[in-house]
Amino acid sequence: MAFMSHREIKLLATELYKQNITGLQWVGSDAWITDHSLTDNEGHSILEGSLGFAVSQAKIPGLEEHLRRLHPSQFPDSQFVRDFWEDVFDCSLNDSTNAQRKPCSGFESLQNVESQFTDVSDLRFTNNVYKSVYAVAHALDNLIKCEDGKGPFSNGSCADTKDIQPQQVRKRQFSAT
Repeated sequence: MAFMSHREIKLLATELYKQNITGLQWVGSDAWITDHSLTDNEGHSILEGSLGFAVSQAKIPGLEEHLRRLHPSQFPDSQFVRDFWEDVFDCSLNDSTNAQRKPCSGFESLQNVESQFTDVSDLRFTNNVYKSVYAVAHALDNLIKCEDGKGPFSNGSCADTKDIQPQQVRKRQFSAT
């Protein structure tokens, strides 16, 4: 069983390959079991037949479309967006001091850009964070919209919306759909 990063398992597989140690049954975590860099000759011959556990792939509805519609004019004070935009389009935004780049036209678009930022094909953990935040937001929304007499607490009572407690959020029920 190997609970290690993809870099560590790569080093281990390389060393096992050099010493011709084969025939082991590996059980791997999602930190490396889906890593394509391990399918080279060394990794394949050592790790072939590994059993792995990973969080399933998922798509966050609307995320890619949202990311592709972003524009620095929407976030004029964001240095991250400014740096990202200038790097992707190799241009300089209006008040930037980067003289080595041509000025950005303002018509650049992320619609056809392929980058780590727009790649939403492998959001295993991101999707779990998204679902967790959504669940908490949904629970808070339900508590805030609660009607007296129909609430989830004793005698149909509702939470004090000015003093919602963590255990009240935790007690909200969700269906797995």
